[in-house]
Amino acid sequence: MKSAPANFAVLPPKARRFAIELFELSQENHAVLISLMDRLNGQTSFGDDGKGIHTSGLILDRQKVKTRLKKLIAELEQKQLGYASKKKFPDTEAAIKNTELELKELTTQISELTARQQLSEGKWTHFQRITHSIESWIANLPRDPIAGIRVVNIQDDRDVKARDGQNVANVRAKLAELRVKRARILGAPLPSQIAKDAAKRKVGILAELGRPRLDCCFDDGSAPNLTPDFVNDAWREVASPAEAAQATLFWLKKDEILERLLAEIDEQAEDDTALTDDERNIKVAEIELKIEALERVEVSIIRASGDLSELREDTSPKALLNIVLVENGYDALNQDPTGPNNVDHSMSSTVVA
Repeated sequence: MKSAPANFAVLPPKARRFAIELFELSQENHAVLISLMDRLNGQTSFGDDGKGIHTSGLILDRQKVKTRLKKLIAELEQKQLGYASKKKFPDTEAAIKNTELELKELTTQISELTARQQLSEGKWTHFQRITHSIESWIANLPRDPIAGIRVVNIQDDRDVKARDGQNVANVRAKLAELRVKRARILGAPLPSQIAKDAAKRKVGILAELGRPRLDCCFDDGSAPNLTPDFVNDAWREVASPAEAAQATLFWLKKDEILERLLAEIDEQAEDDTALTDDERNIKVAEIELKIEALERVEVSIIRASGDLSELREDTSPKALLNIVLVENGYDALNQDPTGPNNVDHSMSSTVVA
């Protein structure tokens, strides 16, 4: 059996024990899966001489029984047609019945073992994904960019208990509601004023880009240069080359184009549901606090029930292990842990050092 991931060692005692328990469940189900596959499909073992010895499984045994049954049925047909003496095949009918019973029994065993194999494979995959998510989460904890030292420590959090009436079903229903709400917030449009400011900036830059250059007129009497000033790269920030090629039109019709654009923005605006980026981030953070708090309750209920296969694979590792992060105040330049220990009780699924 494999050892638990090495980085589980950074977890505090209670969290580490639970993470290892989940890993061991993955390994146990994998061992059961391999055993069932060997029984169904057979296995090959190698002796000291290096030669492989294959032991047939139930599926191959069933195929052999089917072949034997076909031969017995053919023998019975020969006997009935008089092509064989009764003395040669005295017990053919009884042998057929016994073989049919053997085939039925093998088919039943294979069906039962196949069902167990699928169940073990599902549990192995389930717990493997959970332990991989924990391992990956630990590996991606923030580190100081200079020294590569992890800038947060992990601590066991206070125990979480479900309130009266809370169960896995209604907690997950509430989680689903919160996720829908979060998706709506993330998909909410920006306020129309932000769109208008962007439109004004773009039209202003293109109009300035299209302004004729008259220097040559005064220097040597040459005709005005109406080619957009591509030497100035400001246009690249807001416009495509095709738009920049029409810069002279924007210079000529700046006010008219801008007026039409602003009217179009007003027509399509949804300011009743609009959010600035700051407003969106605040609301999402609030919802994620609630989501992780509920996830902790969900995990607590499942652990109390004893059926860990009910754990969701996408549960936040912080909620799954009931842990919090503590900034260790590591100073990369002075290599001295000087900062205060700030415990992250936010229960946010996002790690912020």
